[in-house]
Amino acid sequence: MWILTYLYKEKLKLITDRFPLPLAFILSGIFFGLLTESFAILENINKPMTERILLHPDPLHDLLMALFYYSLFIITWYLILRKIRFSKRSVFIMSGIFGVLSEQGGAIAYGVVADPFLGTLMALLVMSVYGVFPLLAYMITKGRFVGGKKPHIKHYAITAFAFFLFFAIYGNFVHKALLAFFSS
Repeated sequence: MWILTYLYKEKLKLITDRFPLPLAFILSGIFFGLLTESFAILENINKPMTERILLHPDPLHDLLMALFYYSLFIITWYLILRKIRFSKRSVFIMSGIFGVLSEQGGAIAYGVVADPFLGTLMALLVMSVYGVFPLLAYMITKGRFVGGKKPHIKHYAITAFAFFLFFAIYGNFVHKALLAFFSS
């Protein structure tokens, strides 16, 4: 995804420039997020339902849950980026660290401690997956983010807290509501 976006960045900018910045960034992020989730579905489709590592083992339900997940995630990033001028590298790294800490209920972070070599390899893979979709949305819209403060250490802490809130809201309310909806 990153290579194709990099190669066609100017064409993608022409498309996204037709929309106001909030819509362009958020829709781009959702698109790249759902594309990422589609790859995860393809990776898991031949596994038994109980072994699938997805938001939901049913692919259609998973995509609907992913729509909410990636929407909230990218909206969180938009709210941050309109006030703080993070670099593309920072967006990638912070998103990736969030992924390592949150994926599979913290199992990836635990894996780094339990088996440093394999755990770190898995963490780098997860970090790449979580880091790439907001990076790509930012990459094609970054020039339109004007103003904002230069990031300081407190901004990284604020961003970490914002993603903690996102995770708490999604996990405690949205995810549970969608599971209840699917089971009814």
